[in-house]
Amino acid sequence: MDLVAGVNVTCRPVKGTQDVARCYAVGYELSEGMIHTGWALAMPRDHARFAPIEKKAAAARRGLWQGEFVMPWDWPAPQ
Repeated sequence: MDLVAGVNVTCRPVKGTQDVARCYAVGYELSEGMIHTGWALAMPRDHARFAPIEKKAAAARRGLWQGEFVMPWDWPAPQ
């Protein structure tokens, strides 16, 4: 909420995808902000782009990084 309070949010589809968009609040990319605060993870397909930001969030133990968890893509498949 802090990233979007009182501002317009715009989202643009990522070319060549059907279900991916980049969203911005006053020109600021929300994905970047959420990863920085530790409340989102860099998807494997975007990891190179966001890895430095995610690494800093983990080192600072922000958001999800305050505890231990399993990356969603590492969850065991349902039986």
